[in-house]
Amino acid sequence: MLDKVKEFVVESYGKENLHLTRTLYWVKEMEPDASEELLIAACSHDIERALNLESKNKERFNTEEEMEKHQTESGKIIFDFLVKEGYDLEKAKRVQELIAKHEVGGDAEQDMLKDADSLSWLEVSAPKHIGKAIFSREELKKKVAAMHDRISSGKAKDLAVPFYEEALQMLDKA
Repeated sequence: MLDKVKEFVVESYGKENLHLTRTLYWVKEMEPDASEELLIAACSHDIERALNLESKNKERFNTEEEMEKHQTESGKIIFDFLVKEGYDLEKAKRVQELIAKHEVGGDAEQDMLKDADSLSWLEVSAPKHIGKAIFSREELKKKVAAMHDRISSGKAKDLAVPFYEEALQMLDKA
């Protein structure tokens, strides 16, 4: 099923989404025996952004209310896709639960997804955002710090250090 979800994500975005690909990579790196549900959630957790023009074209970071809606809608989209594809209903519900908390964490797998999402954001998205003139330097500094600070596992924090430091250096030069 993981391959079908990856195909759905690529079709939805119109191309590979490097942030999602790297989130999946970081989950596998930190938890080689990760459940299929966690792997599916990792590679699809931001699917709402591919399908929602309002979300895609924003020139600011999400508010807490928007973040909650993003998590909920992304989880529902993937749940519906999985059910349509004949995936086990309980497993589909678990994927939805994981995605519904990928920004804030909760249980061990939700925390793992949040940490992998943060790692990928610092690695891939931060340099992309810093290179554009959409967000102010102060907004970006806050977002970089927030993405780093929300990481809960020591292993993920250690992995994030070079990306975090690089983002801060880029911001100092911006």
